[in-house]
Amino acid sequence: MMGIEMVNEQCGPLFSKAAYDCGFLSVYASNNPRVAQLLPPLTIERSLAAEIVDRVDLALAGVKRYLGL
Repeated sequence: MMGIEMVNEQCGPLFSKAAYDCGFLSVYASNNPRVAQLLPPLTIERSLAAEIVDRVDLALAGVKRYLGL
């Protein structure tokens, strides 16, 4: 498991929505909604890892739009 800690408590839930819109599942940590949790497989092909990183970038851009930044 890994997480992305963001600037405020709105970001975790917003990232979950943006991730879904980008085609992957992420949940925010119930003990800290600033953190988006990712659970990639233990073994992963380089091409899939690159695709996940691209989708995370798109989701972060979506969070930025939702926040009006």
